[in-house]
Amino acid sequence: MGQGLISDDIIDQVKGRVDITEIVSHHVSLTKAGQNLKGLCPFHQEKSPSFTVSPSKQIFHCFGCGAGGNVFTFVTRITGASFPEVVRELGRKVGVEVEEVAAHAGSQGGQAKRIEQLNHAAAAWFTQTLHDARAGAVGRQYLESRGIHPDTINRFGIGVAPAEWDGLIKALAKQGFAAGDLAAAGLVVARDSGSGFYDRFRARVMFTITDLRKRVVGFGGRVLGDGMPKYLNSPDTLLFKKGQTLFALDQAREAIVRTKTVIVVEGYFDAIALHQAGLTHTVATLGTALTPEHVQALRRFAENVVLLFDPDAAGVRAALRGLDLFVNSGMGVKVITLPAGEDPDTFVRKAGTGAFVRLEAAAPSLLDYALDHTVKQAEAGSLESRIHSVDGVLRILQRSEHPIEREQRIKIVAERLGINESQLIQRYPALMAQQQRGSVAAALQPASTSSLSTLFKGVPEERDLLLLLLHGKLLPAD
Repeated sequence: MGQGLISDDIIDQVKGRVDITEIVSHHVSLTKAGQNLKGLCPFHQEKSPSFTVSPSKQIFHCFGCGAGGNVFTFVTRITGASFPEVVRELGRKVGVEVEEVAAHAGSQGGQAKRIEQLNHAAAAWFTQTLHDARAGAVGRQYLESRGIHPDTINRFGIGVAPAEWDGLIKALAKQGFAAGDLAAAGLVVARDSGSGFYDRFRARVMFTITDLRKRVVGFGGRVLGDGMPKYLNSPDTLLFKKGQTLFALDQAREAIVRTKTVIVVEGYFDAIALHQAGLTHTVATLGTALTPEHVQALRRFAENVVLLFDPDAAGVRAALRGLDLFVNSGMGVKVITLPAGEDPDTFVRKAGTGAFVRLEAAAPSLLDYALDHTVKQAEAGSLESRIHSVDGVLRILQRSEHPIEREQRIKIVAERLGINESQLIQRYPALMAQQQRGSVAAALQPASTSSLSTLFKGVPEERDLLLLLLHGKLLPAD
């Protein structure tokens, strides 16, 4: 018998029918390299592709981190699923029936499976309720007012939660799910009295959140009416981690791999509207800022990222956070700024897909955007205030792992400030010292304006080494 009580014969049948290239290409953007294919490794950060797939041998290998194996190894690592789950999933894909052999799964694994089944049942009930003549009327009217087409509703599994305190509890109880199961899935909330539960989602349009394995892992709800909060997500569960999940990634994956580009928006309706308009390489965060886990997930499929920020102080802060996240990602990042008062949903409905595509084509890089808006805040000030204005950008750039790229970006900063590059280089050591000390208080204070000679008085070798690392050459004055 093979792993997980699945026979070796069944495992061999599945392996013989699955094409590793097809499976990997759902997760990694691959290009031809002789007899093999190559791409950026999904298991570690890199800028130059060292991940290869051999169609003839049906194996993969990364020369950077050493990861390698067959199609089962790849899917197990990329999804976190167990070996039996991977064999069964791939078996379904290629038409091989994999016998379900009873085994004593761990309690956590059993609970995760229970939550998955429960979420699937809840999603079916929400969509059924939306199509109910009475209970779904308000939800259907609202979706129509937002311009969402019936086929889009079906494709994204949009539903509605009625304005009842225990509608879902009663419906799922008839299917054998206990209130404790619903609580583990985050679908109900315990009453303050400590006696019983009530539905978490009430009087809301419901969005089904699925992972790359097409499992329903959670839900988002938009209130129907003036209630608060306007948007509500499932809490974190064994299946769902908000800071690691991107809405519509499962729907967008193929388009992202094909275009090598992903558009990242902030809301469910923004993502759905762009998909409906044909921009199917769009995903959305779930009410959170982008996280390192989000960036790692996007790196599996995309070489280019398009972000949308508001042209205000909050947008600039978001841009700096994004610059920090993407500085060593190996991806190109652009920023679209929409006209005042517009969001992706309203803009694409009013102006059309072509207008959005033109904005994307003309969009500045994330670095240019961050510089433009930080420098604008100090344009009327002195030279010193202008240099101070880009401290945040410089702190991020000095973390770049690639000296040539770092030097090129420093040149861009100097050009935008309209100063000599050497003046910027002189500021670097003080910023680096602040970073190394890890002092938040020091980072908030204006950096020393002393020259390098003063900063490294009596230690010229250290000064020269920093200049060579940061500038690539020594300045004439030194």
